[in-house]
Amino acid sequence: KINNEEYQGLRVTTKSVLGVVKRILSHDLNKLISDEIKKNGGKTKRLNGVSTKVLKAKIAMNGNIGFVGEPRGIDKNIIMKALKINHIPIIAPLGVDANNNTLNVNADTAAAYIAESLKAERLLLLTDVAGVLDNNKKLITELDRKKAFQYIKKGTIKSGMIPKIKACFNTLKNGAKGVALIDGRKQNAVAMELLTTEGAGTLIKK
Repeated sequence: KINNEEYQGLRVTTKSVLGVVKRILSHDLNKLISDEIKKNGGKTKRLNGVSTKVLKAKIAMNGNIGFVGEPRGIDKNIIMKALKINHIPIIAPLGVDANNNTLNVNADTAAAYIAESLKAERLLLLTDVAGVLDNNKKLITELDRKKAFQYIKKGTIKSGMIPKIKACFNTLKNGAKGVALIDGRKQNAVAMELLTTEGAGTLIKK
């Protein structure tokens, strides 16, 4: 059992927690995602953030929440090499700092940073809920920056949803044309978001 303490939606990561996180993210979960894509006919390239150093990071919050990192760079060449041969990069959100220390990076923050760095047109963050919910647990289908931060202040948006929302707005600010939080439990959620007018979650707007 590992410590499940969070601060502003980020997992406090002690040295012992980091060891577990590294194994789960870089091996177990990375392999699981890759295998599922392959079952459906896709080709993948598993990128371990530690061994490939695809994600550069620096310690977050002066180390007050342990080995938690903020993205500070990516190795575009590794990612583009996979994309050019039609392989889907499966990137474990583990960063490496200037001293070669491994840092636990929030997965949504990492995804958004990679999308920004590659100048991606769309960012879809899959969640285990319908999208952003209001106080009555009803889906908010569209959300702009002003309304989002009002919800954060009121506590409507909280915990792990906070870094998701912040990541979305950072990506929009840096040029993405579309960002959405969608229900990853829903069958064909990605296709629904891309190909239908109703989408599959919450559309994030500037």
